[in-house]
Amino acid sequence: MKKVFLYAFLAISLVSCGGLAKQFVTFTGDQPLQEGKSRIYVMFYSMNSTPIISLFCNENLIGTIDHNGYLAFDVPSGEKYSLEATTGRREGYTWNGNAGEEHFTINAKDGKSYYLKLSFGKRGKVGVYTFDYIPKEEGERLIKRFPKPKLNYIEEDE
Repeated sequence: MKKVFLYAFLAISLVSCGGLAKQFVTFTGDQPLQEGKSRIYVMFYSMNSTPIISLFCNENLIGTIDHNGYLAFDVPSGEKYSLEATTGRREGYTWNGNAGEEHFTINAKDGKSYYLKLSFGKRGKVGVYTFDYIPKEEGERLIKRFPKPKLNYIEEDE
């Protein structure tokens, strides 16, 4: 009987360790980069229990990331993009989010991919998220560890 409980506990523990990311814009991480575009990858890995993170680009919701996942999306090059992470699931909900100085800005260059790692830390009693830029080689290696995001978006061709 003890073995049954042990196996059940292990199975539940392993299943709950998997992360999930939900993307609300077109996922392009597995396609060649189009001309006039830049690609942004944002990954988050944590062994701790953290709330679901909402990722915004220029105040538009891109998707949510659980404790283990990534998002990948293309943006037109030649423009600046401001990224922000919050613990809310909707726009305008910024409790526990980044202070203004911690937004990450990318000046997107044509044909370039940007890899960012999202980290959680504490500033006093308040949790904050920070972005760290990582080199392309390391980013390509790390991204393979994460499951592809679940797409909560469709764009039908007519």
